[in-house]
Parts: sequence; C-alpha cells; structure tokens
Amino acid sequence: MSEWLDDEDFLLRRLSSGDAQAIDFLFKKYYAEMLRLSYTVLKNREAGKDIIQDIFIAIWEKRASLHFSKPIKAYLFRAVINRSLNYLRDQGKTKMLPLEKMEAGRHASSAGLSSEKLEEKELEQFILRLIHRLPPQCRVAFELSRHQQMSNKEIAAYMDISVKAVEKHMARALKQLRKGLEAYLKRLFLFCW
Repeated sequence: MSEWLDDEDFLLRRLSSGDAQAIDFLFKKYYAEMLRLSYTVLKNREAGKDIIQDIFIAIWEKRASLHFSKPIKAYLFRAVINRSLNYLRDQGKTKMLPLEKMEAGRHASSAGLSSEKLEEKELEQFILRLIHRLPPQCRVAFELSRHQQMSNKEIAAYMDISVKAVEKHMARALKQLRKGLEAYLKRLFLFCW
C-alpha cells in the first residue's frame, strides 16, 4: 500500500487489473477534497456525494480501458466539476426565489427580525441570486476564489484551465455582481424616498 502513495502508475496498473483495493485507496485519498469541490459548485452535499459515487463507479466499470494523460487527481477534480455543472444544467440551473416573492416574504417574516437584520438578510439573498446567475464556469471560479480562498493558479489547476481563463472568469463575475448590486441599490434608494 505504501507503494501506491508514491507511484501513480503502479496504482493505475493495479486498478486496470481489477484490484478493488486500488479504487478503495483512490476513494479514501480524494473523497473529502472532491466533496468540498462539488459543494462549492452545487451547495448540495447529498447531490455531491451521489456525483462522486457515480464518478468512482464509472472509473471502476471502465478500469480496463482507462488511460490517464494527466495526474489522477486532476482527472478526478475535472470530473467533479463537469458532473456538478451538468447536474446544475439538468436541474434547471437555479431554484432561487424571484425577487418579487422575496420582497413579499420580507413583510411576512418581519415580526421576528429587526428591520436592519431583515435588510441584511435580503441583501445576502440577492447576492446569492446574482452568484447563481453567473455562467457555470464563471461561478465555479468565483466560488473557489471567494469561499475556498484559492489562488488563481490553484483554481486553474482544479478546473484544468489556464490562469488567464480564471482571470477572465473572475473579471466577468465581479463585473456582473457589481452591475447587479448597482441596480439593487438604485432600486432601494428610490424605494426609500
């Protein structure tokens, strides 16, 4: 087993020959990181668990014909991102409340919260909606940067894209968030007058 830690080729040979310990080793080694990555994209732990399980099942089923051109860790993380984005696409992208319903709910739930806390909660929900509206790759890059505190280089490695592409995704995300918040604040300002 200690050989597996140092020699990825050995691990992959064992896997392709049908050694169940090899897939078990991969699962134990990368599961927690893969789940964090999936949660960053989906915000749904159970769906992330299912996606990771599906990835390992697919690897096991195709073990004899798999050939990795990259390190297995990069392959696994790329698979998590792709399957998580596909899951979002298949789920209809987002299930957040429309702004009108959110504002209507604001008045109904105001009994237990102070006005300031309610406004803070509303702004937080609005920002989450803006983030969920970002294009999938852009959203993943943004969330890895802001919530996982990853550098652009680390994000590029996770997403298997160039650092320049990460920078473009970040610039796009910040521009769209700024634009959305600007509109929200103007509407809030007009509403208060």
